[in-house]
Amino acid sequence: EFETRLIRLAVGMPSLNHVRALGIEEGQPVWEISRLRLRGERRTVVERAIIPLSLVPAIDEAQLADGRSLYELLAERYDIVEAYAEQVFQVDRPSQWEREQLQLAADDPVMRVRGISYTDDDVPFDSYQQTYRADEYLFYMQGARTSPRLVSPEGSGSWAVRSLGGEAAEPSE
Repeated sequence: EFETRLIRLAVGMPSLNHVRALGIEEGQPVWEISRLRLRGERRTVVERAIIPLSLVPAIDEAQLADGRSLYELLAERYDIVEAYAEQVFQVDRPSQWEREQLQLAADDPVMRVRGISYTDDDVPFDSYQQTYRADEYLFYMQGARTSPRLVSPEGSGSWAVRSLGGEAAEPSE
């Protein structure tokens, strides 16, 4: 169970990376929605979502502040539903903002996920960044199938290959 806290909801001008990711014109305003996710009192994920005002002219700040799902709000009010996303994963050191939000030291590792959410019609509607405490999560990726076939996220045990001579080869996990 996670609790979601709204850190900030603002309108601004996007960087060129967000302009390209969202397929919008330079100078087109966007929503910037920053949220923090907690597990108990532990701060574990901080995220920023960037959404064009041309697609979403209004956002109910009170509902986001109450922990409501951003994607549920977009689906209900604007019929915007995520069909798929493109994501990039990077293990890194946290930025100053991420350190403050997640209460991390400068050398603590984080997993940063940058992505773009698309509708069924291939319309990009959300350019986001999520930062996770890297020492607390297992990341599982799946394509278009609805259930895993080869690897389950709970899979454990060895991923080693034993030589024909019988001894185990590295890695042991």
